[in-house]
Amino acid sequence: MADGTKLLAQNKKARHDFFVEETYEAGISLAGTEVKSIRAGRLNLKDSYCSVKDGELFVLGMHISPYEQGNIFNKDPMRPRRLLMHKKEILRLYGLVKKDGYALIPLSVYLKRSHVKVSIGLCKGKKLHDKRESIARRDAQREIDDGEAELADALTELRDGEQEYQDALPELEDARREVADARQELADARAELDDGWAEYRKGYAKYEYGLAAYTEGMAQYEQGLAGVEQMRAGAQQARQGAAQAQQGAVQAQQGAAQAGAAAQQYAAQAQQAAAMGNLLLAQQLQAQAQ
Repeated sequence: MADGTKLLAQNKKARHDFFVEETYEAGISLAGTEVKSIRAGRLNLKDSYCSVKDGELFVLGMHISPYEQGNIFNKDPMRPRRLLMHKKEILRLYGLVKKDGYALIPLSVYLKRSHVKVSIGLCKGKKLHDKRESIARRDAQREIDDGEAELADALTELRDGEQEYQDALPELEDARREVADARQELADARAELDDGWAEYRKGYAKYEYGLAAYTEGMAQYEQGLAGVEQMRAGAQQARQGAAQAQQGAVQAQQGAAQAGAAAQQYAAQAQQAAAMGNLLLAQQLQAQAQ
């Protein structure tokens, strides 16, 4: 519906049973309770039609349910209701209905700027094959509409995909550069790995050589350790001999001291004996002289 209008009811069967050649807009004379029911959507246009009587246009077969709070003000749901159109239009439609076999069918009821309006179709009845053709045409149109909608969706998705592709191009280029950098890093890492393996093999050879030298050194160390033990035993014996020598030296000093004292004593005794001998000799010589 156009802006400012609100659809209240629609006669879907009309377009199935009739060819709609022209449409007209008409006002409608309603009671207050009927307007409230129509605004609430309690309206049915099925099997309704329009008729001209005494120069006035009426709609018949339109069912408006009683308003729940209308009480005594409610009207007959199926009563004829006068449509509001210009006299000239009514007479023209009356002539078409009488001469050319047209029918006036309510197509829809809607609100337009707070007023209830009726859309009237100038219709011709369809024969069976017309109905079949209409159904086929309607189905074909529905398929066309669906196809156009799908095409529009596909075009939208295509445009979105193209935009996403364009937006992704910088990221793609960055990703390509990252892949190239990663490949170069992988090659560098491979070269470093190869160098590392070569260094490892060299180091392992040095390790085996060092292990052999270590084993030999340990054997020499153990031999040297045995020699050290022997040296320690000899040193211990040497220390014991030195102690004994020192003790002998002390004893020798003591003996030397004793010998010196004895020699001094002997010398004194000798001097004394010599003195006594000289005295005795002198006495003997003196005695002889006398």
